Amino acid sequence: MKAQFLSASLLAAGVLLAGCSSTPVTPPPAP
Repeated sequence: MKAQFLSASLLAAGVLLAGCSSTPVTPPPAP
């Protein structure tokens, strides 16, 4: 069970990292 949890967490981390790296972080427009 632990192996599945680790693999799932690694997959989620990879997806998050890929999404953050692919999309440029832009500050919200000032009012």
